[in-house]
Amino acid sequence: MQANWPTIRCIAKITRYREHLRGGILTKKETGITYLISSLKDPEPEGILGLNRNHWLIEIMHRDKDVTLGEDRYTNRLDHAPRNIFTLISATLTLLKKIGKSPTRAIEKVQDNRNTAISFLTNENSPHFH
Repeated sequence: MQANWPTIRCIAKITRYREHLRGGILTKKETGITYLISSLKDPEPEGILGLNRNHWLIEIMHRDKDVTLGEDRYTNRLDHAPRNIFTLISATLTLLKKIGKSPTRAIEKVQDNRNTAISFLTNENSPHFH
């Protein structure tokens, strides 16, 4: 492997445990193993885990933008349109996260009533904020 990837310094194995809850009831357990390849010299396990967690924070943000809000479906590439769409989607995601932990659930809470959405966003003392 060193001949093909001369910058490799370490390989880390991460075991992930995931529990699926529905209405507070455990419905499923999963275990997954991932291997990480790094060029870091003598990395600490906590450092590798930190880098991996930061990576997934970014991936989750992109998933919300791409899957939930459809960012990749926008085809207008003229002038400032891409930056404007990026800004609007980022702002929308920020507002949805004020309403609920999941952007999808937040949309479900407000999609049929504009006044409900406005009350969520304008009342910081709302018990609905998470």
